Amino acid sequence: MTKGSYLFTIPRLVSIIRREKVDIVCTHSSVDSWAGGIASLLTRRILVRFKHNLYRVKHDPLPDSYILCRESS
Repeated sequence: MTKGSYLFTIPRLVSIIRREKVDIVCTHSSVDSWAGGIASLLTRRILVRFKHNLYRVKHDPLPDSYILCRESS
């Protein structure tokens, strides 16, 4: 998904979330986190964001929680 296309994706995500009765929306990258985050807000679902890097988590108002996947040193 490109940054410019995620706005067109949100209505489709909302439809899928409602049709499939999804309880939790999981996202991975910043682009899909915006689309998934807005869709989860519109459908009142829980949003969980997975982070797969070593960067610090910045304040993000959309996710209900984070799952951090980091290698141990």
